[in-house]
Amino acid sequence: MASIKQRITSKGEAYVITYYDLSGRRRSKTIYGSRHEAEAWATRLENRKQVRRLKNANGTYIHKPEKVMVSTAFDEYRHSVSSKKAATTARLEKWVFDTFLEYSGNMTLAEIDLKFMEAYVTYLSKDKKLSPTSIGMTIRTLKAFFNQQIKYGLMEKNPAVGLILPKVIKKKIRFLTEDEIEAFLEAIDDLNYYDLFVTYLNTGARHIELLPESFTWKDVDIKGRRIRLTGKGSSSYVKINGVVHEILKRRKESGIKFPFPLDYDYLYKKFKKYMKKAKIDNITLHDLRRTFAVQLIAKGVDIYQVSKLLRHEDVSTTQKYYADVIDRDQEEAVKKLEVLF
Repeated sequence: MASIKQRITSKGEAYVITYYDLSGRRRSKTIYGSRHEAEAWATRLENRKQVRRLKNANGTYIHKPEKVMVSTAFDEYRHSVSSKKAATTARLEKWVFDTFLEYSGNMTLAEIDLKFMEAYVTYLSKDKKLSPTSIGMTIRTLKAFFNQQIKYGLMEKNPAVGLILPKVIKKKIRFLTEDEIEAFLEAIDDLNYYDLFVTYLNTGARHIELLPESFTWKDVDIKGRRIRLTGKGSSSYVKINGVVHEILKRRKESGIKFPFPLDYDYLYKKFKKYMKKAKIDNITLHDLRRTFAVQLIAKGVDIYQVSKLLRHEDVSTTQKYYADVIDRDQEEAVKKLEVLF
């Protein structure tokens, strides 16, 4: 087991973790932060070592599934698979795994079967109050994880196959009206969050795409009036308007390390706080991206241009999500023709 010792350095409080790798070599790792963070790192290390001890040279496992805990398999999957994915996907998978462990507790892979998964879907719906869409996303993530365990020889079949999931009822997209945008921005009492939310509304960026893990000053081209956004495994430059240009120019001149040095958890809490203050209900962070798209469509921007600005791979994706808005605009256009006759 790894040992942990506290040290005070020029950078502040630190913890040195000393451990032995699988070859027997003595190694160390320094964690700047709390003891809890150091202990969590040491636990993840031991979990990874436990799983790797079970592997043959060809990547298959020596022991039967009953020897491997679900928590250990999750940790190995996140280390070897999730870590190679986009930050948004990795964060999503972490939430899916953490939520599953809350329900499953201290179980082995061999104990997870279809009956257990059926009960878990009920738990997600009734206890966690997840929507059918979120439940579907959760189960898809778990299916991928179980398939990986089958490849490793740790499971014989996927326990999520055959699940009957709650039916997804297509809803009209939610977006902010112009009055709601005004009320929302007036409710914000912190310039950092004001700048960030205005940038979301003027770029259509996904919420993770403007946070430090995805967005640095290297992604900002002030002179060229463009920014590089990275999401869903790809990066691309998008043009910015005068509002965003002035925000980023001011923030860069202030000398801050990142354009928006804010944490996702705090961002989410602040968003909820400001929406409540503005008396706006049933809205999510992603709806700011939808608001950006709807505003463009309402102002007559061609759907193909909207699709490019949203960085959708195909215009059909844009048409699918915004069909209701497009239909309403077409109805208004037809009505305007009536005054000509």
